[in-house]
Amino acid sequence: MSGEYKHTIVAVDPSYGIMADPTTALVVIGSIVAVRAAQAIIEETNRLDKQESVLALGLAESRQRTDAEITRLESFLCSVNSNLLPVDAQSIAKQVSTLKSGIAAARTHSDLTRQASELGGVELAIHRAVQRKSLADANGRSSGSTGRRSQFDSLKQRFAGTASPDGGGGPSDPTGAQAVRRAIAEVAAALQGHDEGRQDRKLAALESAVTTYAATLAESRRQLALQSASTLQLNALIEGLQTDAVLMRWQAAGVMEISALAAQFSPNAKLDSATVEGVLEQARKRAANLVHTANIAQIKADQRDYVANSIRSVMEQMGYMVSGPTPEHASHPASAVIVQGASPSGKAIAVSIPFEGEVWYNVDGFVKSTEAAVGGGDAAVCDEAEEVITQMHEALAEEYHLQMGELQWDGKDPNRTLRQARQQSQSDTQDRSL
Repeated sequence: MSGEYKHTIVAVDPSYGIMADPTTALVVIGSIVAVRAAQAIIEETNRLDKQESVLALGLAESRQRTDAEITRLESFLCSVNSNLLPVDAQSIAKQVSTLKSGIAAARTHSDLTRQASELGGVELAIHRAVQRKSLADANGRSSGSTGRRSQFDSLKQRFAGTASPDGGGGPSDPTGAQAVRRAIAEVAAALQGHDEGRQDRKLAALESAVTTYAATLAESRRQLALQSASTLQLNALIEGLQTDAVLMRWQAAGVMEISALAAQFSPNAKLDSATVEGVLEQARKRAANLVHTANIAQIKADQRDYVANSIRSVMEQMGYMVSGPTPEHASHPASAVIVQGASPSGKAIAVSIPFEGEVWYNVDGFVKSTEAAVGGGDAAVCDEAEEVITQMHEALAEEYHLQMGELQWDGKDPNRTLRQARQQSQSDTQDRSL
């Protein structure tokens, strides 16, 4: 028989494992699943270790930035302290002290981010306290040029002490920095004249612009801290996933999809805490599903490899020179693997073991014949090749607990099995001996 395929279903011996889809190449499930579970624990530990490493580095960098912000905030508070009412100065100093203690005690990036997000609120409280003192002073002083000049200097000082590191005032001027600068220029011009009403109006507009700017910038910094922390957590999750060779073998595209979620945390995005946590939760659930799916795929691959290695071992025991297992498609992890064997007499058997499904045989050099089929006509038979493969199946069942199904091939009489052929041959022999 040459060049014609035989195929069979392979299943695990029920006494050794859990039966599953009978059309899948199953092996000693209990053993393979246990080994995979142990390996999965190691892989999970490695992913978490990588995540912790990334988060620790991010924590150190965030702490450095937060310490710089605290220093700037303390400097700003010191510069405007004389423009605060005593009760406000005492209250804000207490807030700053409490915040510093909380930041110093933070041991996780999430805790540090939560503490750092309060910096903007404290800074805004300073601005409002200065505004209260300014209004109180205005009610008790004469409307002279000295008083207006002092108020103008105080407003400029507040703006300078609050200005964002990049200077603000980008194309869309989201913080209102350009509006403050225009208001400062208008007040400066008004103070050059003698229209006191205009001067007061311009000073009031500048006061409003500075306060609005401080509030907008505080919220912007809070959002930036939140999104920075979220980006770090997402990146840590992704880098952890990327260290998992099994996961990347089966679900690399899925990991890339999770990476795309980071685009939602762009600096220009306006996200509330619930939305940010929702994106992170989506990424975590997606990652868990990817890991689960990859583990199932790896179990199937381990089953395939177990079958392939078992067949190779049995063929070697039967005297064949064997090569493989070799992937049919080397670039695809779910590829079938090929085991090829040749006997000293020139007979060859090639076995294709799929990721899931039926095992296929291609035989060459075996004697091929036909016999009368039930109902008329001829049916292809190859008792020699079938006998050899049946011996393989028996050895696989005994030594590796693989239950191989009946061989099938094109043209085979569906009513014929090798066992029936053997029984008929034995019956004929007994009849002739009588």
